[in-house]
Amino acid sequence: MSQWPMVKLGDVCRPVSNRGDKDDLEVYSVTKHNGFVLSSEYFKKQVFSKNTKNYKICERDDFAYATIHLDEGSIGFSPERCLISPMYTVFRPDYTKVDKTYLLYLLKSERSIAQYSILGSGSVERRKSIKFNDLAKLQFPLPPLDEQRRIAEILKRSSQQISNARQKLDHLLMISLNTMDAHFTAEAVAGDRGWSQIGDFVISTQYGTSKKANEPQGIPVLRMGNITYEGELDLKDLKYVELDELERKKFNLKNGDILFNRTNSPELVGKTTVYDSQSEMTFAGYLVRVRTSEDARPEYISGFLNSSYGKAYLRNQAKSIVGMANINAKEFLKIPIPSANESEQGVFSSLYIHCRSQINLVRKKITLLEELHQSLATRAFAGQL
Repeated sequence: MSQWPMVKLGDVCRPVSNRGDKDDLEVYSVTKHNGFVLSSEYFKKQVFSKNTKNYKICERDDFAYATIHLDEGSIGFSPERCLISPMYTVFRPDYTKVDKTYLLYLLKSERSIAQYSILGSGSVERRKSIKFNDLAKLQFPLPPLDEQRRIAEILKRSSQQISNARQKLDHLLMISLNTMDAHFTAEAVAGDRGWSQIGDFVISTQYGTSKKANEPQGIPVLRMGNITYEGELDLKDLKYVELDELERKKFNLKNGDILFNRTNSPELVGKTTVYDSQSEMTFAGYLVRVRTSEDARPEYISGFLNSSYGKAYLRNQAKSIVGMANINAKEFLKIPIPSANESEQGVFSSLYIHCRSQINLVRKKITLLEELHQSLATRAFAGQL
């Protein structure tokens, strides 16, 4: 138990709601990992309204959080006077009582996030709205300012290690993409290699289970969110489904299976990965399991579909209905792919597997660093650091 006095957030912070159309102010967004970021730099296209008269004005060091995404850690403090969307809630700490970095780490800690679902209001937990009047009830230990700054510095160093590892991951993902693009450039695929169809390399396809996922009973079920845009398998957020023996056999996954995301937004439809896990898993209905023949390399097919050339083809071929795009299993098998013999596929496959192994090592490092950071935060806010 902490030896420090417990206070409520409302004791050291107050809500702020200044609005106005200020042409000279930059528009920021508040993100999970990076806090305040310039919207014009963070997003590939403008996501904020041209009419900003209802946008909120943040002064330097004001806090803001995504009112319906606080449980994901989308909170930060402003680096300058700026504008943010009305979807955010703004509050201003009393910096004679609390250090901004200490407060930020506390509000992003597992201890605090666990309480947000209780404080929020709404029928769907993930979309619960947390108004400042509710957040103001959050209680936390408040040591003297010098101690707050000491704790903040320790957690800041830990966060920097995570940030460095994420930058390395981004770099490796870019190398992986460049490797695929170098092999599948428009010039290369338009050369004298000839064309095949993906179906020439495939022995079977299977749509995933339509059973509703639950937690924590059953076996892990991979959903479209478990395949990244870059073609990696992300196992962080797993749901579970209960299947009988026949269903488990029908919807099983083997290492080397291709998973293809047949339905998603127009930008994300066609996400593809090669399954590789030591655990038993199944897959959901928005995915297609593809098994290749013995003389084919699934990495070659996945690499092509994850290349810039392959993604452009998928975007052009997808059928869009009410904001969603679809490519069914029959259409998948007809996708043209540059012809390659077993040896040529093997060369690409080796590069693909090497890139992926390096990426997985960094992902594991990030997971360990995040666990260490949370452990430090738990001890820090309990007065044990």
